[in-house]
Amino acid sequence: RSARCRTTSIFPLAFVLFANFVKDGAEDLARHRADRRANASAVLRLSGDSAGFQQIRREQVQRGDVVLLQRDGEVPADCIVLSSSNTAPGTGGGPGAVAAWCDTAQLDGESSLKPRYAPELVAGVLAGSTLQGQDFADKVAPDGASLSPRDSRALPLPVVATTAPTAQTPPPRALSAEALQRLQHLRCYFSAPSPGFTDFRAAIRDLLGGSSEEAIGPPNLLLAHSYVRQTRWVLALCLYVGPATKASLNNAEPRRKTSALERQTNESVGVLLVLLVIECLVGATGEAQFRHRVGADSKNPPPYINTEANGSSQTIWLIFTFMLIYQVMIPLALYVSIELVRMWQILRIQRDDLLVDADPDSPAMGSRVTIQSLNLNEDLGRISFVFTDKTGTLTENIMVLKFLALPELVLPVPVGASPSRTGLANSPVPELGAEPSEKRAVLQADPHLVAAMQRHRHDPRLHQALLGLCLCSSVMPFDSDPPHHDEPVVDPAASSDLPAFQAESPDELALVQAAAEAGVVLASRGADRVCLRCCAAEGQSVERDRNFAVLAVLPFSSDRRRMSVLIQDLDAAPTADRLLFCKGADDVVISRLAPGAAGGQSDQMQLFAVDAARQGLRTLVVATRPVPAEMAATWSVLWEVARGENDAQAMARLAGEMETDLTVLAATAIEDKLQKGVPETLARLRAAGMRIAMLTGDKMETAIDIARSASLVSYFTRVVLLEREQGGSLSANNGETAGDHPSTFIRTQLQSCFMNSAAGKESADANRQPFALALQGSTLDLIRRDNGDDGDGLAALFWRVSAAAEALVCARLTPSQKAFLVEATTRQLRTAQYPCEGALARRRYWARGNPGQLDVDPPASVLPARGVTLAIGDGANDVPMLLAADIGVGIVGREGSSAARAADVVMSRFSMLDRLLTFHGLNCYIRLGGMVRYMLYKNAMFVFVLFWYMPFNGYSGQTAIDEWNLIFYNLVYTALPPIVVAVFDEPVSWALSSWRPSLYAELGVAGTAYNQPLFILVVLEALWESTAIHFIAQLTVGMTASVFEMGVPIMAGTVSAATGHLATEVHVWHRITIAVFVFSASALIPCSVIIGLDPTNPLFGLYDNVAAMPVFWLVSALTFTIALLPRIVVLALRVTAFPGILQRAEEAMVVAATSSSPSELGGEVRPKDLALTQAPAQKQGHVDDRGKGIELVPPTSAVAHGDGGLSGVALAVELEELGIGRV
Repeated sequence: RSARCRTTSIFPLAFVLFANFVKDGAEDLARHRADRRANASAVLRLSGDSAGFQQIRREQVQRGDVVLLQRDGEVPADCIVLSSSNTAPGTGGGPGAVAAWCDTAQLDGESSLKPRYAPELVAGVLAGSTLQGQDFADKVAPDGASLSPRDSRALPLPVVATTAPTAQTPPPRALSAEALQRLQHLRCYFSAPSPGFTDFRAAIRDLLGGSSEEAIGPPNLLLAHSYVRQTRWVLALCLYVGPATKASLNNAEPRRKTSALERQTNESVGVLLVLLVIECLVGATGEAQFRHRVGADSKNPPPYINTEANGSSQTIWLIFTFMLIYQVMIPLALYVSIELVRMWQILRIQRDDLLVDADPDSPAMGSRVTIQSLNLNEDLGRISFVFTDKTGTLTENIMVLKFLALPELVLPVPVGASPSRTGLANSPVPELGAEPSEKRAVLQADPHLVAAMQRHRHDPRLHQALLGLCLCSSVMPFDSDPPHHDEPVVDPAASSDLPAFQAESPDELALVQAAAEAGVVLASRGADRVCLRCCAAEGQSVERDRNFAVLAVLPFSSDRRRMSVLIQDLDAAPTADRLLFCKGADDVVISRLAPGAAGGQSDQMQLFAVDAARQGLRTLVVATRPVPAEMAATWSVLWEVARGENDAQAMARLAGEMETDLTVLAATAIEDKLQKGVPETLARLRAAGMRIAMLTGDKMETAIDIARSASLVSYFTRVVLLEREQGGSLSANNGETAGDHPSTFIRTQLQSCFMNSAAGKESADANRQPFALALQGSTLDLIRRDNGDDGDGLAALFWRVSAAAEALVCARLTPSQKAFLVEATTRQLRTAQYPCEGALARRRYWARGNPGQLDVDPPASVLPARGVTLAIGDGANDVPMLLAADIGVGIVGREGSSAARAADVVMSRFSMLDRLLTFHGLNCYIRLGGMVRYMLYKNAMFVFVLFWYMPFNGYSGQTAIDEWNLIFYNLVYTALPPIVVAVFDEPVSWALSSWRPSLYAELGVAGTAYNQPLFILVVLEALWESTAIHFIAQLTVGMTASVFEMGVPIMAGTVSAATGHLATEVHVWHRITIAVFVFSASALIPCSVIIGLDPTNPLFGLYDNVAAMPVFWLVSALTFTIALLPRIVVLALRVTAFPGILQRAEEAMVVAATSSSPSELGGEVRPKDLALTQAPAQKQGHVDDRGKGIELVPPTSAVAHGDGGLSGVALAVELEELGIGRV
């Protein structure tokens, strides 16, 4: 009794472990090299003895070090600014001026530059000092790789940071002795490390200056991994280093995402493990009974029966013996094969020339789709919910000021309208009265509006409004020292005297640029000074500068939704009233207007805001109020105290007290155009069965208008607003309605929607009223809180209704609310089954009677019990949403790279999502699902073949197949075909996917490639084929041949059956596929001959003898035929009588093309609906009788056919080119 030797048994497992070791080792080595490059980058540190700077490694930086940062250099640690080239004597700067500009795009994804200031106490200490030595033009450019610090300590609270003396080196640069002495007597007390980028409190004290102390905060802090811009040099004091930096604290271990197919595979492998244990127990029990019957009951037992062995130990030993034999049941090679296939699939996706951004106006022109997560390919073919951001994702994120509403005047004035018009609905296009300035290089305002503002430039209402737009902003002008090529600075005046502007918000950039075009130019901005260059007064020809002192800035936040600035006009009398300018969302600012002015101004601005929102424009309102000098002085003292103590509650209270009794100056309407191809892409995604949800922080009217213009919501769809008040209008009232609790009213709305939808009908064919859900962040919070324990809460009802809705539009959402909605939907899809439309039970088939008849509404016909969520966005505020979804897609745009770094897939245009999902994603899922099915089948069949031989060998563990062929079965004979098919097969062509988008829902979202019923069918097929192979050989040659002679036809039948089984699933026969199948099917013969060449091997000469006997060839052919006969019969019936979804779609496409009456498509036949283009030739010699390099590219009008169907004439043209059918 002998099982395979331990060496050969362990070889397959060792191979799998070695492959994983190589893959993981390569990834670890790449990370190690990146860490080493980052830690070895150069940093200039101040030497405490010589006042000079010495070059050290980045990993040697410690807290308390004073470092010298240079232009475009990376900041090595979290540090505070001490001095810079902008504040040094002779530069025109000083205390309060912007000390440095930093680029934090690598941290928060914001492409705008951030100003950083030096504490006034430190600026005073260094006021009389200069940097000695050579010019600071030499550049030290640290490597941009991620820092992986190794050696740092946690910081207590408080911590005293001082400069430690270092070894004296020849100083290439130096501080003056006085400056060095003063620096050494500075003490900095700062809070413990925290991950919040704005969570920083510190104080700096001068021991030589009477122990004076100054509070410092985030505006003084340079973060590690940010870059110095627009500043030649910066002296900075390091506070947090290594793992204590905010960047390191935010580098939490990302959530591991596993595909739905991988989770299903793990469940199936668990079932196979149970089968393996059952087989081992059956073998051990059978051996015990055989030993008892033959050995104990016989006076002369056979010599191979050990009657003296302990029964229990013998049984346990046999269990492990059978585990060694049947361990092939667990497909260890499956996971390695999946990784290899995924890598090849990713390579094919990233090399697709149709997924390249060819738009010359795109900031990422020429970029390709990049797959960053290597284990989610197949999930791209199973998306059931798509969550998309609006700004920068569906739109271009290029803000253009279209309208400016002043009191009793809207610019530009439409033709034929009076100047007092306040609404924009149905506004005709105005005439261009005067050409705008030709000096502009980048258009940030509509030319009609620019011309109108230039005509009204002397209107005091317009002048005051433009002052508010420039003063109440964070836009920075740059007159000289042009920015680095990587810096996102917009230069509207490349050849004029207008400055270039840098803004944190594209809206502010558009507003300030428009003001500059109208004659109010933001000339300079400091920490507490702003200079505006205004156009000449009427009757004068000389421009004049107006200087303002900034007394306080009330910053914008997602909670406040407004920004305010308190300023003093330095050209007016010192006792004159101060001015407060407030700019923010229309509903927020209008609610803070003065009671006396709220009537007319409020109605006018609300009308303007509603009309602008209906046109998809973003609205902002600017208001002002005079503040007496005494009141402003008292309030400023209180504000500075609260700001110094970082008292958020006190700051919010003081801001609320100041931002009252406002007077409207203007309302702006800014356009953010849709990206090219967005309406067509959204229409095709909906036709593919995906539910689309648009999540934005914009106002509701704007979101709904963008949803309609982007074809997310059709104009015939009823939009249900989930609001706290009844009536169809939006309400800014956050209170409850009379007689109705908010949650009760929302529940009533949801129940009404559910009953009127197909989900509430008794049959799926009942007339249903399509609707779209729209809600705001406050409503979502209410739904989130009302989540009943019994599953009957408001949240559960919301998920059911949202699944039946045509689309979901969410406005005024914060990043955390976006993440909650995505995460909750993902969890709901994984754990619950929607009762809407009876799920798959009430599914409507699209082909009824005629193969060419199409379903009028394929998205509503299939609603899976489970699905996959996808989130797509472009900004740092979208990162939580991308991480919460099953698949996160980052758009490389104008909002930085934070979303792209956190995403699983990176692209530059939203329109690329169509081909990525409906073609590549669907094919990846079908191919990988087929490979999983096949590998589970072939392993299970092989083990069952070995299992059936146990009763014939006394359950001894002996096999009829030699140990080398047992190894070669998975290593040589059946290893390559499933991989090649999963890489090169094309179940759904791009032409078919374009013509029939609903195939995505019917094949991918429905999970037809792999599921539990298919797994059961795989096991049953393996059982049948193994039974046929073994018992045919046993009954024909088993009684006369030796053990290994009988194993020859068994092995031949097993290999041929496994290869033939896979051949029936191939859709496209690639040349490489053919070659691999021929090699795998014929490799058994040379391998067996080589095995029998060893004279010491018991198999020596066996295969030569067997090959000479015709009966063995006949038995091999018979086992192959009988094993695959049921499968061939079923496939024949499916092709002829019961076609599947894919076959019906292919036949329908051919029928539509060859039919003399193309009316079967359900629409007017228009040949221009389809563009025929010559696709790039396949480099590997693609043999495809359906493709042949011709691909169908549906244009905009193709979406008009209900589900994206294309005209029969165009299809006939394509098929005639392919040699199929006739016209």
